[in-house]
Amino acid sequence: MIGANVVLKSRVHAGDGLVIRGQAYGIRGIRVDGNDALAVYSAVHAAREMAIAEGRPILIEVQDNSTKLHHLKQQNFRI
Repeated sequence: MIGANVVLKSRVHAGDGLVIRGQAYGIRGIRVDGNDALAVYSAVHAAREMAIAEGRPILIEVQDNSTKLHHLKQQNFRI
């Protein structure tokens, strides 16, 4: 049986997200709404162009604000 737990974002990492942490290491970052497919596509495209032009890594933080809670406990899974 596989179970899932809901974890608050505030308990996963402190601060204003992962883009800020990347900046501390000199890594540029882009934050994007994960529920907007066009925004994600555009962010990945822009990040690729920046990475190629600068020869450096780019961090993409995709924020997904689920509208429903997902509980795998309600379904029976067998390994």
